[in-house]
Amino acid sequence: MQTGQHGMTTNTLDRIWLGAGTIHKGLKLTTGTVGGNAQFNFSETLLCATSGGNSLEITSTLYDVPIDGVGVKVYGGVVKTGETGTLTVNALDMTPELLNHALFSSLTDSQGAKDYLVGQTGQTIKEEHWIDSLAYVGETLKDRKPIVIIFDKAICTSGAKVDGKSFEASVLPLTFEAYKPYADNDRMTGLGIRIYYPKTSADTQSVSVNSASKAVAEK
Repeated sequence: MQTGQHGMTTNTLDRIWLGAGTIHKGLKLTTGTVGGNAQFNFSETLLCATSGGNSLEITSTLYDVPIDGVGVKVYGGVVKTGETGTLTVNALDMTPELLNHALFSSLTDSQGAKDYLVGQTGQTIKEEHWIDSLAYVGETLKDRKPIVIIFDKAICTSGAKVDGKSFEASVLPLTFEAYKPYADNDRMTGLGIRIYYPKTSADTQSVSVNSASKAVAEK
């Protein structure tokens, strides 16, 4: 850090996210590690190539308790009542699978045109239209370590729209939203979105300090 000039520290390059990221369906954390890094089934779960980047947004819904005569938001007077998670991708792969998710359809072999698949927009949402473990995977600038964010359950809410232009590849912009299955004894105010963030040396030190402080406080 140089006061008044920049806020860069020795850990800054470890914490910069780089690139558009990749999109995965059915991403899981496998057992064991290699070289100290957690292992995911990245290659087997890649959903599509993208063009134009991807956008991830996780937003909490907050409620500020109104108090007569108080004209400001009060510390401690706010509660979390809900949460939304959206992942917007610009798919370059125009796959039948993506179209099925966007249109709630099921493409099958055509009986008339043998070299085509045929389908119709669906009237109901079926289990096959849901996506388990939809994930955005970015990476850090310095070490190219994966940053993983997973929606346990997601569904496409945008439909399908394609803008064709001369001498440009068409992309299929799709927006997926996170959902949560009902669970007993759950407040149902959070989606349980999982974020796997690679630790820097500073983060490791911070965790150690916090753990030590907690242990002292519990005695």
